[in-house]
Amino acid sequence: GTGNPTLALINNATASISGNLRVADTNTASLTVESGADVSNTTGYLGYDSGVSGEVTVSGAGSAWNNSDNLYVGYFGTGALSITSGGEVSNTYGYVCYESGSFGEVTVSGVGSAWNNSGSLYVGYSGTGVLSITDGGEVSNTWGFVGSHSTGSGTAIVSGAGSAWTNSGNLHVGHYGTGVLSINTGGAVSVAGTMTIGMVSGSNGTVNLEGGSLTAETITAGDGSAAFNFTGGTLHVGTFTGDLANNGGTLAPGTSPGITNIQGDYTQASAGIMQIEIGGPAAGAEFDQVAVTGTANLDGTLEFSLIAPYTPDYYNEFIILTAGTISGAFDAVTGYDAVANMTLMPVYGADNITVIAIIPGDVSLDEFVGQDDLDIILGSWGDNVVVGSPADPSFDGFVGQDDLDKVLGDWGEGEGSIPEPASASLLLLGAAAILRRRRK
Repeated sequence: GTGNPTLALINNATASISGNLRVADTNTASLTVESGADVSNTTGYLGYDSGVSGEVTVSGAGSAWNNSDNLYVGYFGTGALSITSGGEVSNTYGYVCYESGSFGEVTVSGVGSAWNNSGSLYVGYSGTGVLSITDGGEVSNTWGFVGSHSTGSGTAIVSGAGSAWTNSGNLHVGHYGTGVLSINTGGAVSVAGTMTIGMVSGSNGTVNLEGGSLTAETITAGDGSAAFNFTGGTLHVGTFTGDLANNGGTLAPGTSPGITNIQGDYTQASAGIMQIEIGGPAAGAEFDQVAVTGTANLDGTLEFSLIAPYTPDYYNEFIILTAGTISGAFDAVTGYDAVANMTLMPVYGADNITVIAIIPGDVSLDEFVGQDDLDIILGSWGDNVVVGSPADPSFDGFVGQDDLDKVLGDWGEGEGSIPEPASASLLLLGAAAILRRRRK
């Protein structure tokens, strides 16, 4: 026929189709399912023929489009699917643009809005496809592909509080074609298996973690062109194959807690954060650890937090970072004072960082606050040092009065006896005299 047919199902209306449903078979057409209406069929097509455009909107709580088989958004032509305000769409395999030259776009937006694929989801199968998950929308599937075939180009964007893309299998960004995944503030992408970027030779894959969170068991580069741009958000990953550069995000090992294995170098810029949770003495099972096979180039912030109700005992040790070599140091440390009258002190080695739960004034790490600690402070007086190093119990990167106050405030704590008040006063006077001599 001719014209551009439009059909709207509203007010709990139900349409059950025994066969396939084609929205825009040979002519441009649209379908709206809203206000609790329900449509069911076998296979769904939007924009079946070349040159036509099919559009479907599923909107409102209780509104649903159920495909017992596959769903094609842009088969030969152009397809647009909008799932909003609590609407739901379900199918087995989902294809956002199927044939070369087709175009497909899917938007899932709003709390309660969902696209449920019981099988795999392809964004940019052979044509050009775009998937936008925003403002609390949710998409789920087994395996995911962004830029599937050599002619396929796919873009996926996850943004806004509560927005989520859940892959219960693997996710390939740039399988044979070109794929881009961008995760922005509030968005969450999870991959139960492996995320591969640039799977085969000739493919192009790019992942932009700019906000929100990305959780994956493994992230690896394939044989194609691969880029992982980590400029914001939080990364939870078991194994990262290749060099990882954290230019402004938060690396949080595992999933409270866990171990992140980086098979390459790790570089943390000044805006980056390494987040370490401590809930017991066992690495991986009870506290976070980062294991780097290459060089750990450190800057930025080290952030501690305790997993309630755990409180370390004094002089418990936690190896939070291992590496082939360590270069640089964290510029700031937070959460070191999470327990009253205790400091979580990072101690740098050639190939590891060990956190020790110490008495705050025990800068000599001998489990007693006394003359050795005073000597260290006075010997380094006025020096700029690594933030949180033993000579810097105030964690400000400068050895001065605040650090001396820590030592004198804890004087005599730990193994051994506490000096008599008169002895403590003599120490204060002695320290003051030494400082006067150093200043002349």
